[in-house]
Amino acid sequence: MNKPDLQFDFKKELFYSIKPDFWYEAYLTLKTELGIAYNNINNVEIAVDTNKDLVSQFGLLFKNSINNNLGSGGQFKMRKNTIVHVMSNGSSFVIESSVESENKVAIYNKSHFSEKFILDYFINNGLSPDKVNRVEARLKWNYIRSLISKKKMDINVETFLDPQKLATIFEISTLHKLTFHDTSEKYYDANRNPDYATVSVLDDLSIATAEIGKVNPDFQINHYKKSVDENIVRQNYYRFLECGNIEYLRNFKASAKVAAINNNQLLALITKFNNKFMGDRREDIITRMELAKKYIMHPVGSNFRELFSSVTLKLKWHLIGLF
Repeated sequence: MNKPDLQFDFKKELFYSIKPDFWYEAYLTLKTELGIAYNNINNVEIAVDTNKDLVSQFGLLFKNSINNNLGSGGQFKMRKNTIVHVMSNGSSFVIESSVESENKVAIYNKSHFSEKFILDYFINNGLSPDKVNRVEARLKWNYIRSLISKKKMDINVETFLDPQKLATIFEISTLHKLTFHDTSEKYYDANRNPDYATVSVLDDLSIATAEIGKVNPDFQINHYKKSVDENIVRQNYYRFLECGNIEYLRNFKASAKVAAINNNQLLALITKFNNKFMGDRREDIITRMELAKKYIMHPVGSNFRELFSSVTLKLKWHLIGLF
């Protein structure tokens, strides 16, 4: 289709199946069958469901918030730049920031918007299906990237297999949007800066979290830059394997140089790319893999065309059975 990327959109039925990691099996099957490599996470929604009436509790706090121009009180205040969208006459809320739109939080009655298989899922997990309230973090790639680059959190598809790591991302992404400062309980810290007691609709919920591993700084300090650089290098390498055009091999080495990847690291990447190569490992593909390694290890100033020709000749010998 002449596109460098494919996007997977999962139907929600996958996430309510009996087996919690069934979505990942579907992902691995598609990934393997199509012979593609992971790039990034475009969108993800992480939700907490409870029979606690979160909608009414948030509505009461917001009604008495100074951030609400139509509110009836001013005991509470939300973080600066927070925007609350009141939906369906106050039956649901969407919270976001005026300075950052890649992270939104929704609070609503999930029972009113659920198919039977979702209601059955609630019953099987000990919830009363007619009054399930949901807090949902709706995250886009730029926000996930900020967690990777700023907080050095190693987030990838496999991270989502661990419910406690999901809960960690959920807590971080919803903290400032669900926290109200109680202006009636003002105090001062050690530096005499004013502060307030806080309250959140999640205070009474027990959510088990787990630490997410840190990004390995050895290869590149910036994880996002690393992923982009490595993706460019990988694309040039796989294009060379598929078509044999030596210009892609030159671009492969040039793109690595721009990314400050030395020859030893590049050889390690070649091994990594070869191991993950999902295409047909024909004789010509294997020969090109060998050629790429020789091209990286060969001294500067060598005649590349002679090297390429010798490998091509070897391939021909293989094909006619003379080697």
